[in-house]
Amino acid sequence: MKREDMPYRDCVGAAVFNRDGRVFVGRRKPDKMLEDASEVAAPWQMPQGGIDKGEEPYAAALRELFEETSIRSVEPVAEVPGWIYYDLPDEALGILPDLIVPFKREAYQQIVAALADIPARIRAG
Repeated sequence: MKREDMPYRDCVGAAVFNRDGRVFVGRRKPDKMLEDASEVAAPWQMPQGGIDKGEEPYAAALRELFEETSIRSVEPVAEVPGWIYYDLPDEALGILPDLIVPFKREAYQQIVAALADIPARIRAG
């Protein structure tokens, strides 16, 4: 697959905060389980995924949240303004990466910056 032939895929993500203002992150399930689980490198990430054709972003975020966590009971408190982009590295083109890798780090930093005030807002309640 050639990079020039691939469009950006519209995706959504969800940052879920509890009443104490703590954010939920999940650890990805490793492809291969080792006897010593501490040896398995499985990075952390927030629920996320692609937007289906004809689907609205908020509906997609709720769907992805449920598919990945079984969480249904949420209330929106904020939305990141605009779209955040990242590029897959060449070695990951045409496949799904097994783990969340460093190329998403900048996107996550933008999300954190956009939502940084939410924990304090929730605690102030």
